[in-house]
Amino acid sequence: MQRKIIITAAVFGMSSVIIGAWAAHGIQNFIPDADVLKTNKIASFKTGVRYQFFHTILILILGITPKDKFTKHLNLAFLFTIIGVVLFSGSIYLLALKSQIGLNDLGKVLGPITPIGGMTLILAWGMLLLYGLKMKKK
Repeated sequence: MQRKIIITAAVFGMSSVIIGAWAAHGIQNFIPDADVLKTNKIASFKTGVRYQFFHTILILILGITPKDKFTKHLNLAFLFTIIGVVLFSGSIYLLALKSQIGLNDLGKVLGPITPIGGMTLILAWGMLLLYGLKMKKK
C-alpha cells in the first residue's frame, strides 16, 4: 500500500508543479484579454493548484507512515484525499477554463462538484483526526 501511496503523491506533486507552472505563465495567453473574468479565472485556477499541492503533502505523509501504524482510518484518508483533489481541484480547473475548452454547457454540472470535492477533503482530514484520537497516549 505504501508504494501505491508514494507513487500517487509523486504523480499529484509532479502534476501540481506542471499545472502550476502553466498557471503562472501559459494561462495568460490561453484566456483572451477580452474575457472580463480573466483575472478571476486565473485566481481560481491557482487556488485549485494550491489545494492540489497541499494535499499532495498529506498523501506523502500517509505514504511514509510505518506499515504497522497504518490503519483503515489512514486508508480512508488516502482515498478521500484522492477523490477530493480530483473533484475539487479538477472541477476548478475545468470551471476556470470552460469557455476556452468548450465546456460552457457543463458549468451547471461542474459547479456543484467543487463543494463535494471540498467536503471529501474535509472527510480526509477527519479520518486523520480519528486516527490521532485513537492513538495510544504514551
